[in-house]
Amino acid sequence: MKAAKTDKLVHPLRRFGAVPLARESLDELLSGYRRPNDKVSEWLREGALQPLRRGLYLTGPALRHTPACLPLLANHLVGPSYVSLNYALALHGLIPEGVAEITSVTPRPSRTLSNSYGRFSYSHLPLRFLCPRPTAGRRARRPLLSDRQPHQGTGGSAGAEPKPGAAVACGHAPVAAGGFALG
Repeated sequence: MKAAKTDKLVHPLRRFGAVPLARESLDELLSGYRRPNDKVSEWLREGALQPLRRGLYLTGPALRHTPACLPLLANHLVGPSYVSLNYALALHGLIPEGVAEITSVTPRPSRTLSNSYGRFSYSHLPLRFLCPRPTAGRRARRPLLSDRQPHQGTGGSAGAEPKPGAAVACGHAPVAAGGFALG
C-alpha cells in the first residue's frame, strides 16, 4: 500500500535513478509548488527520498532501477575526492580482508560521515599528490590501477543479483551497508 502511494506521488523522481540529488535539483523539480520544503519532507517520510547528508539525497529503493553505487555516493558526499586506500584494494581483489567502510582521499580536511549506506571516511592528501602535473618530457601517462578491468573476487558471487535497495560497488558483487559483500 505504501509503495503504490509512493509510486504515484514521486513519479518525477524516478528519472533520477541511483544518482545522488543535490537540493538544487529538487528545487528545479518543485518549482511549481508553493511550499517545496513540505514536499521534500513528505518524500523523506514516505521513503521516496533518502538523506545522504544535508542537501544531498538519493531516490528511494522502490524508485531506482539499479542499486546505489557506493563509490559514486562517496564522491558526491565530499568533493573533490577519490575512492582509494583499503576499499579500492578490496574492490580490485588485492587484499583478502573485508572492508567495513568506504575510504577516500581528498585535499580537504579528514573526516568521517555515516548514513544508511555505511560509513565513509576521507583522509587528507595534499592536492599535489591527487592531481600530479605531467612533466615536459613525459609522453604518455602510466596505466593506473583504475584503468584495469574490475576483479570479481570481492567475496560475493559475480552473477549475484542485488537485493532491491541494496548498494553495490558499481558493477561488482552486491555490498551490504557495512561494506561487506553479500552472497
